[in-house]
Amino acid sequence: LLIALKKDPKEYRAHLMLAGYYLANVGHFRLADQYAKRAEQLFEEKYGHPPFTDLRRRYEHQNILYYLAQTQLNLDHYTEALGVLDRFSSYGYYDEWYAGTRAWILMKLGRISEAIKVAQLGYQFISTDGEKGQLLNMLGILLSMNHQREASIDIFKQAIARELESDKGQPA
Repeated sequence: LLIALKKDPKEYRAHLMLAGYYLANVGHFRLADQYAKRAEQLFEEKYGHPPFTDLRRRYEHQNILYYLAQTQLNLDHYTEALGVLDRFSSYGYYDEWYAGTRAWILMKLGRISEAIKVAQLGYQFISTDGEKGQLLNMLGILLSMNHQREASIDIFKQAIARELESDKGQPA
């Protein structure tokens, strides 16, 4: 990837791939953030400013914003991460990871009641079993933090049952 970047330093995809690599494989979040920010800058220089109606451009931009939100979250820059998610939704974008990420950031900011609402609403729009299980698990944690013990236990039971029924996906 670094060789590809050397050949064409304005190739946003190389920057985005490096952001993903440093985010997921190395855990060097500052470097991942730098690459993600540069990827967004180069992407917008090439294609203009969002929102994008072309599905491919839209998908690529959504991925850039996902990496930006994740790097900010991993750097404990919760307000900045929430700002990226606000931009994401302001463009009319949505993806299955959105509700869980937003709820987690709101929890980190101490906005538990709001995080619960986001998780509950987001659950309705998720089709992937693994994402549903993760969101149920998060909702159980949030309800517990909000002193709703019985509701929390019920949600955890649902998360466990979903995982036992599923033959793939991530454990709840």
